[in-house]
This record gives sequence, structure tokens and C-alpha cells, in this order.
Amino acid sequence: MLKSILLYQSGLVVLFLLIQTTLFSQTQTNPVITSKGITFTYHNNHAKTVYLKSSFDHWKLKYPFRKKISRRGLWDGSWQLILDVKYKNFQLKRGLYTYKLLIDDEFMSDPLNPHSIKDKMGNTLPYFRLKKDLINYNVPTNPTPIPRRKYFYRFLYKSSRAKKVNLVGNFNHWNAFSLPMTYIEDGIWEIKIKLPPGKYYYNFIADDKWTKDPLNTNITPANSYYKVKVGANDEDYVWKLAVRAYSYFEVKAHRKP
Repeated sequence: MLKSILLYQSGLVVLFLLIQTTLFSQTQTNPVITSKGITFTYHNNHAKTVYLKSSFDHWKLKYPFRKKISRRGLWDGSWQLILDVKYKNFQLKRGLYTYKLLIDDEFMSDPLNPHSIKDKMGNTLPYFRLKKDLINYNVPTNPTPIPRRKYFYRFLYKSSRAKKVNLVGNFNHWNAFSLPMTYIEDGIWEIKIKLPPGKYYYNFIADDKWTKDPLNTNITPANSYYKVKVGANDEDYVWKLAVRAYSYFEVKAHRKP
């Protein structure tokens, strides 16, 4: 009797895992992309190692998956890889990227990704497309503002509490209202402006509070003097007093081909 009960319970566990696997394969697709990063999932309870290799780093590194353990300490064969923008130096520009899964040292396609493309050698590869840049907002050395096309710059500010954010600087004569920033998602605000060559000082105004750029390490301390160009010649400048700390950057002239 006891043996029959144990066999019955074991059968229920196996049936539950099969149902869970079927539902998982029907609903999950790879990869899941958010402003915080990229998540890949793979299901194989017989695999010993799972890695990802991709064109986004020219196929150089192997990114290891980890077993996805439930809160009860159970493992149903799910593996997961999270490429988080909080990790240093992980940031991708928008575009199309191909990849492969390396399962126990054997390359395989991704069964959870319905999108594939052929490379120059005729190999079919799964791919994903980024519609926006993935940027590491938490690395203090991340260069901001970000240069876009010729003389256009993208300013970013992160605040989950701010209700309005404005960009202000010597490029708009410190007008606190002429350059309102646009809220994107996850506390990220942005604005793109065109600037001629020169050196610029700026701050953000978040809910009427002035603040320097936390992503820009170039800072003019408060109560210090800084140079402002007022003419075409290098000698044409005046000294101004910085009553508060300012972030600054320089736009260099593009060389003609």
C-alpha cells in the first residue's frame, strides 16, 4: 500500500513538471528586453552547462546561464541569463544582434526564439533587435551627454521621483524653462539638442531643484571661476563666478574630409 502511494505521488510530480514545461515553452519567448537589461531563458534538465555567445561583443565571450531555483529550493530544468545594465561596461546600441546557445560545449539554436536569420556562411542564427540604446546609467564614468549625429547631443537624467526636469546651461542663457526634458521610462528623462563647437556648462532642474549631472565626472566646483568664450579668437573670453557646482563638456569641431 505504501509503495503504491509513493509511486502515485512520484507520478504526480512527473506530470506536474511535464505540464509546467509545456506551458513554459508555449508562453516564454527569448529574449525579454527592458530598459534594465536583457533576459534569456532556456529549459533543459539534463544539461550541465549553458552559455550564450553573441555578435554584440564579436563572439568573444561566453556568458554563463544559472539554474533558476524556486523559492522552495526546487529546480525544474530552467536556466536563466540576465545581462543587466548595472554591470560595468555592459551597454548596447540599438540594432540587430545574432547569438547562439552553447549547451555542454555544443552550439544550438534557441528553441524559445521564433526569429532567425542567415549569416554570410549560410548558418541560421536566432536574433533580437534593440529599438533603443541600452545604457549603463549606474556607472559614474559613463560619458554624458552622449553624442549622436553631427553636433547633436543627448542628455540623460535619472529620477524616479521627479515630476518635471529641465536642462539649463550657458547654451540657453541659463533659461530654466526653455529646455524641458521628456520622461521615457523607469525614471529616465532625456532631451536632444544641437550645439556648435565650444565648451558648455549645464545643470538639471528637477522639481525646481538645481543639480549637477551625476553621470558626468567633469564638475566645476561652487564658488570658483570658469572661462566663457565670447568671441572668435582664443583670447576672447571672460571669467565668471560659479555660484553653484556645474557639469561641463566640450563640443569639438568636426574635421572636413
